[in-house]
Amino acid sequence: VSAGGTFGQPTPGATSTVDNSGIIFGIAKGVAIDSQGLVTNAAGAVIIGGSFAVGFSNTAGIALLGTLDNFGTIDGTAGAGAYLQSGGTIVNGANGQPGALIDGGSFGVLLGAAEPATVTNYGMIAGTYPGAVGAIFEAAGSTLFNAGTIIGAGGTAVELAGGDRLVLDPGAVFGGVVEDGGGNGVLELASAAT
Repeated sequence: VSAGGTFGQPTPGATSTVDNSGIIFGIAKGVAIDSQGLVTNAAGAVIIGGSFAVGFSNTAGIALLGTLDNFGTIDGTAGAGAYLQSGGTIVNGANGQPGALIDGGSFGVLLGAAEPATVTNYGMIAGTYPGAVGAIFEAAGSTLFNAGTIIGAGGTAVELAGGDRLVLDPGAVFGGVVEDGGGNGVLELASAAT
């Protein structure tokens, strides 16, 4: 599924919406959005792509925020499960519903340097190949709330850019280290009530 632009050029003012309740499969890309917009993957639904399963990207140098709400399975077989080039928001699962999965061969989620991103995880995010990272934040000032599991098969679960905010729920699990590459990050411990 490709939306929001022509040959990678975003359509000015375009907002794209994809609601998936079935199966989307792409050899290279599952869902590719070249504008700002929203992708919702319902419980039981599947999105699969090679280089990425869900990606918000553009080549025009315009910061276009993407939103991904996942309650099913998102699988980037060789690359990233989810890719937000210019920041935005990812919600994986819901409180009390930990079955959501975002995984990728190289990265579970890859968040670009153009704008800060926010990731809220109640399910599992995983980078599955040897050397893979669970989640990479390339923009300073991003936020990660983790109440689920984040795994990096290469030994790094999360790589932060610096100046980021990491909020840990009592149920948070990391399969690998959490690196704050630029320093000056903030660690918050959430209460059991959240």
